[in-house]
Amino acid sequence: MAKTLSFGVLHLGIAFGVSYALSGSVAVAGAVTLVEPLCNMVAHYFFDGWWARREAAKGAARAAVAASQAPRWSAGEGAVPVRAPSAASAMASGPVGSRPQLQIQEQVAHGWALRARLAA
Repeated sequence: MAKTLSFGVLHLGIAFGVSYALSGSVAVAGAVTLVEPLCNMVAHYFFDGWWARREAAKGAARAAVAASQAPRWSAGEGAVPVRAPSAASAMASGPVGSRPQLQIQEQVAHGWALRARLAA
């Protein structure tokens, strides 16, 4: 808290100094020094509200994407979830052409073939 208060005093001192240097008037510099932080507080209040709505919208969008990427179950006995490969899973499995990456590609191809047979 001490650091915050000291920075506030420093900010007011700088605002007064710059305002006085530009205007040459102690009254104008004093007014600017008091009015500017009040305007910033009001702007900050509205900015916080906008930021909270923005973060909530991003969270809802992430949830919608996660729900759309959830495995979809095929109808039928012994069916397994089949999902298209994501770039992240391919990258995490190793470089292109590496053994783990090729195994994943084979598993995905097998899953898509199984899904096509079940749909037919």
